[in-house]
Amino acid sequence: MFMKSHSSIKAIAKFLQVETPTAEVYILDAYCAGAPISVEKLASELNVHKPLIDRIAGHIEDGVPTLRQIKDDLDAEVSYNQIKVVLAAMIHDELDELI
Repeated sequence: MFMKSHSSIKAIAKFLQVETPTAEVYILDAYCAGAPISVEKLASELNVHKPLIDRIAGHIEDGVPTLRQIKDDLDAEVSYNQIKVVLAAMIHDELDELI
């Protein structure tokens, strides 16, 4: 639905009758499972931009072991789902598509 209908995450959340962060997790899980989801579109929807990508990726590359520690080290307005999309792109070797 996210890719085929070009729906926003908010529209999907409304359709599924869930909160927006829950819909974000569903889409992230689908991406991680290999669904044909554009990581670029997902990052854009989650407002993940180059400076944020660099900061998150830097923490991951430095071996910060948990999402909680990464989040605690970053600004309070950074969401877990923003961290997860960068991590997922790194795992799928698609980080360059975000930059």
